[in-house]
Amino acid sequence: MAVTLPQAGQVVRYAYLWWNESRSGRQHGANDRPCGVVLTRVTKSGNTIAYVLPITHTPPLKDEDGIEIPQATKRRLGLDTQRSWIITTELNQFNWPGPDIRPTSSGEYLYGYLPEKLMRLVIDQVKRHARNKKATKPAGTNFLQQQARFDRFIDEYNQERPHQALSMKYPAECYRASPRPYTGLPELEYPFHERTVAVTQCGRLCFGTRKINLSAAFAGQLVGVKEVAEQIWMISFMHYDLGFFDHQSGRVECAPNPFDAKVLPMSSV
Repeated sequence: MAVTLPQAGQVVRYAYLWWNESRSGRQHGANDRPCGVVLTRVTKSGNTIAYVLPITHTPPLKDEDGIEIPQATKRRLGLDTQRSWIITTELNQFNWPGPDIRPTSSGEYLYGYLPEKLMRLVIDQVKRHARNKKATKPAGTNFLQQQARFDRFIDEYNQERPHQALSMKYPAECYRASPRPYTGLPELEYPFHERTVAVTQCGRLCFGTRKINLSAAFAGQLVGVKEVAEQIWMISFMHYDLGFFDHQSGRVECAPNPFDAKVLPMSSV
């Protein structure tokens, strides 16, 4: 059985370990089955890692949890005539080729390739599950275990997972630490305002017994307050004017959005 490097879209015969089998303590899959290669990567040590999705006769619980393989594709791959689905909510990863690769009836490990259009649907569905956390492991039983899993994810993301946007390089290969130390924002000052006020944790400005509701988004920040007309004050944050309030209502009215596009009037000529 000649074994070459795997490619995304290949269908191989593999002893797939289902997630529920893994939870019960098994370390090897109970049955050999066709599996679709969805991703491959090469580690820094030169090992090839393959990620495979299981192909099964059992339909998924939800339509969005799997994709049915057309009968024409099954015939071309030499699979049986029963309906089959590629399950996209879980996967196995292993060092290629590994001991769990199995020969097909022809003596080779490879059945063939899935159509490109079908593979695009599979990959899109896997990405949606990853975003929805349907393909991730359950949360840790306590904060420390969950933090350890998160730390492991950060290490894998930066050190082991190549990124297509980086020409299949690792983020750690492209990262360069800045030579300038980060010292945080300087203390905010408002020399052209009457007063500088710290926003409370509930998002208010306090003037003696008066309380002006601003926003909890500014909690702990310093803002400038300036009287722009008789008993009308303007609130500013850094270089941006946030809004106005008057003496009677004490309600903040929004200022024009400083980030809006500036449209110049058309010339009459």
